[in-house]
Amino acid sequence: MAATSVPSRSLRVELLATLAIVLMMAVASLSFASEWLGQRRHERRELGRFQLHARSVAAVAGDLFTRPDRVDRDRLRDLLLPVTGSQLGVRAAEVFLVGPGGSRRLVGLGSELDDPPTLSTERGPSSVRPGPHGTWIIDEPIAVFARQPTSEAPVLRLVVEPLPYSDGPFPWHETLIVASGVGAILLVLGGFLLESKVLRPLRTIERATAKVRAGDREVRVPASGPTEFATLATSFNAMTAALRDQADRLEHQHQALQRAEKMATVGRLAAGVAHEFGNPLAAVSGYLDIVLDPRADEAVGEHTRELLTRVQTQFGRMQRIIRQLLDYSQPGAGEIVEVEVVQSVRQIASLVAADPRAKGVAIDVVGEGPLLARADPGFLQQVLLNLVVNGCLAARDGGESTPRVQIRAGGDPARVWIEVQDNGPGVLGSLRDELFEPFVSTRLAGEGTGLGLANSLELATRMHGKLSCLADSQYQPLVAARRPGAVFRLELPANSAMQPPSG
Repeated sequence: MAATSVPSRSLRVELLATLAIVLMMAVASLSFASEWLGQRRHERRELGRFQLHARSVAAVAGDLFTRPDRVDRDRLRDLLLPVTGSQLGVRAAEVFLVGPGGSRRLVGLGSELDDPPTLSTERGPSSVRPGPHGTWIIDEPIAVFARQPTSEAPVLRLVVEPLPYSDGPFPWHETLIVASGVGAILLVLGGFLLESKVLRPLRTIERATAKVRAGDREVRVPASGPTEFATLATSFNAMTAALRDQADRLEHQHQALQRAEKMATVGRLAAGVAHEFGNPLAAVSGYLDIVLDPRADEAVGEHTRELLTRVQTQFGRMQRIIRQLLDYSQPGAGEIVEVEVVQSVRQIASLVAADPRAKGVAIDVVGEGPLLARADPGFLQQVLLNLVVNGCLAARDGGESTPRVQIRAGGDPARVWIEVQDNGPGVLGSLRDELFEPFVSTRLAGEGTGLGLANSLELATRMHGKLSCLADSQYQPLVAARRPGAVFRLELPANSAMQPPSG
């Protein structure tokens, strides 16, 4: 598989370049916006100054009117002339009498304009409007306190020119220099934040990914920092956990396949051994029966009879082993029917109580019927017999004053379970995973074949059940037991349709 080419562009360079452009544009925009806002504030300040000046002049001019349409023109001119001037920014000061219908006439003039504006016909509060050549026209009503009202009202008009915001054109070069300096400082700060908040967490995830690619499934990324990176780290950790679970499942499946292959090999070997040794053993056993028959023509002596009887016993044991191998390699088809579990358990307990291997062992049955399951009666008895006999042997080896085996039966609408517990030495953890494999035994050499549990597991599976050895943490030892003992649990499908209703 060809290696994937890595892009030559660097994320750091691209992000820094983008950040530099954005910062320069932001600083330049802020500079221009500040300049424009400063100019607007200057204009408002100048306008306020001129309006205040107009109100002051109008208040003084009101004292020069004896009536609204009569004024001392000389004194009014003397008032208006000092108002105008370039230093004050007032280019013209005029007083008009505004009559009905917009008629107007000039009654006082401070300075003429080269291009006089159109006179406003507005009366009442002062008004401001743009004039020619960047000027403003301010019309301020003059309050006259006269006894004889007239139809005309005096109005003061000021044509003003605000002071410029700056002495020259917009300082483009200075603005760009300031923008560049501020942008460079912000770029350094932004690069530091970019490195600590973005690139460093990315490198952490990159290193963790490299470890996962190298086979390390235990690596974890700290779920800290901004929400996006914390979410990414959480997703990465969930991915590695899923990979670990998948690897564990694959390992278990591989081990199961290995065990299945081993068991298949053992089955084929058992079938061959049974065919090769079964008939010769049967023939030798028959010959022994003939020799030991009291009706034989030549009776054997007592010593010889005793030896031949021992040989016959051993041949019988060999035949039982051959039968177990045959049962394991080619189990019968079986017939799944309704079985009353508690009754079967009590029968097995009574049967085992008469077995020499259970001598001195107290066998207790805990459970009330009817408890119905679907199973093969022969298979069920064979499995229970094997489990109870093993429990009795273990209890006798446990060193307790009263060896004890307890058989418990219970269930729910879906499953029926049977537990066989002893107060023996228990099962070593290293041996627990291999208990149900062929030829694995906890007994001494010559005391067991190692096929009992393997055959029981096969029979439980054929009944659609499950046979397991519980861990020490899943049960309590029997009362007054010094040893943990062992618990084997057989689960079978419940015959729910036949169960009596609870309550």
